[in-house]
Amino acid sequence: MYADDGICQETLLWSVVAVCAAKMKLLRRKKRRALWCKQWLSRRHLKGSFNQIFMELQVENPRPRKLLTKIEPYICKQDTSFRDSISPGARLMVEIGEPSALERSVTGCPVALTGHASLSCNLKIEPTQQHAVHTASQNGCTNTDYCTVDCSGCKDVWTRLPDPSNCKQYYLCNRDQLFTRQPFKCAFGHVFDAENKTCVLGHFCMAPCDRIERCHFLCYPDSHHYLIADRVDCTTYHVCNGISTQPVGTRKCSVSKPYFNGAFCQEDLTKCCNCQPYCSARDLGSAVLNPLDCRKFYECWVVGLPFFVSSCTPGNHFNASTGTCNAETTCQITCPNKASARVILVDGNCGDKVTVDPCAVPSDGSKECADCTGFDQVPNPVDCNSYYLCSAAAFFMPDPFPCPDGDIFDEDELVCKPDGKCTPACNQPDGRDCFYSCEGNPAGMIADPFDCSVYHECTVTDPGPAETCPSDKPYFDGKKCGVDESACCHCRPYCYNGDAGLKVEDPTDCRKYFVCTADNEVPSVQSECKDNEHFDQHARECSSTAPCVTLCRNVVDKDGCIDPYTCQEAGYFPVCKSKCLQDYYHCREVSDDYAQTETCSDDLVFNPDTLQCTKNETCPYHKSLPH
Repeated sequence: MYADDGICQETLLWSVVAVCAAKMKLLRRKKRRALWCKQWLSRRHLKGSFNQIFMELQVENPRPRKLLTKIEPYICKQDTSFRDSISPGARLMVEIGEPSALERSVTGCPVALTGHASLSCNLKIEPTQQHAVHTASQNGCTNTDYCTVDCSGCKDVWTRLPDPSNCKQYYLCNRDQLFTRQPFKCAFGHVFDAENKTCVLGHFCMAPCDRIERCHFLCYPDSHHYLIADRVDCTTYHVCNGISTQPVGTRKCSVSKPYFNGAFCQEDLTKCCNCQPYCSARDLGSAVLNPLDCRKFYECWVVGLPFFVSSCTPGNHFNASTGTCNAETTCQITCPNKASARVILVDGNCGDKVTVDPCAVPSDGSKECADCTGFDQVPNPVDCNSYYLCSAAAFFMPDPFPCPDGDIFDEDELVCKPDGKCTPACNQPDGRDCFYSCEGNPAGMIADPFDCSVYHECTVTDPGPAETCPSDKPYFDGKKCGVDESACCHCRPYCYNGDAGLKVEDPTDCRKYFVCTADNEVPSVQSECKDNEHFDQHARECSSTAPCVTLCRNVVDKDGCIDPYTCQEAGYFPVCKSKCLQDYYHCREVSDDYAQTETCSDDLVFNPDTLQCTKNETCPYHKSLPH
């Protein structure tokens, strides 16, 4: 029995040794294979690292690592014993982000010769893309414009460039050559980060090129483009109503942000819509000139704004007539950049200071430039941060020029300077003295959005404690307390930081909204929803399912009138508090709905004081009967 026990123990011992030896051999084998799998992965069914990686992608991971994958026939690694048996189309290049020093000290994971962690470390993998490419650091790439697809100067084997028109796609550069004209898509639920050149988790994004799909020149029914550009004048834009093919209004950009880029007014001249290249139907398959650089041209593959830019060889310029580059062509820049457009402002020698009429809206400059014989700068009566340029006795340009950031146009020296002396001739119209954010008025005061008697003083970008106007001057107009209720700053539409190009609600009427052309200002471009629709303040669009939310009820406008009117008690109420009109509001019950107007009979008018229809002659206010 003891002999049998000894034999059993010896057999068991040899079995353990055999198992351990096999395990050690397997571990050594796995270690060698791990390094190979770092470089190339075979596409095997239910086996191999390819399957292992995509199994890991399906597991929720709180600390992901980067994985960039793409089946790619391009060969750039040195040969291995496994490589010949795998077809190029089944090879998979991967990159796993290098672990931090802390992670290496904790896990003891080795780092492969390539500088990246080995697969044997069991690092989790971030589900960022379905495709994989080699490191795309974009070293050496000379193109920094997200509005073009240009591989010039790229030295890496693979470089990712954002798709200008789609924030969930990207293009591949093979060194300095575009690999394919078809973009690659990020995985579902991911967007392309143009700065880091990788897909990241996310759903909402904007196209990397802020000019794409912005420059429209025609109104289309049921279109979301409510603002269209002017083909000639970059400081002018037109308003569409989403119904008609014709604009319903024309607007000018403000003096501080004078250039319209297709969505809102801003300061960069080069983003004007008339500075954008454009491919018409007849240009397809050919090329058009880059309006900012005569040494470059755009290839036209679609109608609209082109994306693919190419450069002429050194010493050549692009000929827009022939569509080719040659040395004989004279450089033609159809849209000068901001610096060259302002170089003429350096010299000016008008002798006398020019004065302008208070609050006058300059037209041709005949009054403002009357005493000038050459180029001279004169004050803007409504804005201390800009000025007009005179050429002889007329404006050189119809629009004012902005001073550099932080400068004020000095009314005595007639130059922009940080400590310039300026006393504006009048306040800006249309509520432009009203601010709700200190970021738009850091040295002034801001109004309370809903209470006309409350205001705050700004300390840089932070509002101070609430202050209340005195009872004898209860209404704050943006600068001071007064007695004019129609000058109140409360309940105005307002464009905060980041609202430029977006829609904001009309706080007094749920059926209307405003389009922001700049940040930190009271917008002036108003539009109205279709019948039976209300403006959705969260989606920032009109909707037939959105409830009517009126933030401010029965607000007196600058004309002293109330429209719309909400019945907060039963009775008769005037449309205007200081006018005798034939129309009035009749509230039969308290309601959140907007009241309809009724009309006095015959030639009678509604007296706001007595709340009755009376003869026009007895009305104490301005007679407003139609002629």
